[in-house]
Amino acid sequence: MSKKTSLAGIKQDGCAYPPPPWRSVGTTLIAASLIDVGQARKYVPADLEIIEPRRGRTLGEIGIFEYGDGSVFSYNELVVICGLARAGKRIGGWISHIYVDSTRSQAGGLELFDLPKQLASFTRSVKSGRFCFEIEAEDGYLLTATTPRVR
Repeated sequence: MSKKTSLAGIKQDGCAYPPPPWRSVGTTLIAASLIDVGQARKYVPADLEIIEPRRGRTLGEIGIFEYGDGSVFSYNELVVICGLARAGKRIGGWISHIYVDSTRSQAGGLELFDLPKQLASFTRSVKSGRFCFEIEAEDGYLLTATTPRVR
């Protein structure tokens, strides 16, 4: 499903951001799945070894973060980890994409941490006790997700 969007949900909050460290408080939803190593290789640099918990598969994750009260500033973020990778003796998730709904977060991510955050709009609703998320960038939907029933 793809459609053009105006990204009306983007917080045009300027490029000024507070100095680090940033205090972030909020809600997180993380989903993990084994994904094809060939697909992960498209995003993981060639000089890194992809870790395969199962032959031909690596661990991918998405994280949806809502930073609110108690945070330096409020914004939403989608982080995509396309696989586990080894750099020397260190193993970690390789972040292939980061989307935020705040120009302030986008600027700080790029300038402070060299993270190429992209802008997207985030919508969250609750239907029948389930959280429903829609995340959309300029060229269409990135993610539509519904959680199991929550209390």
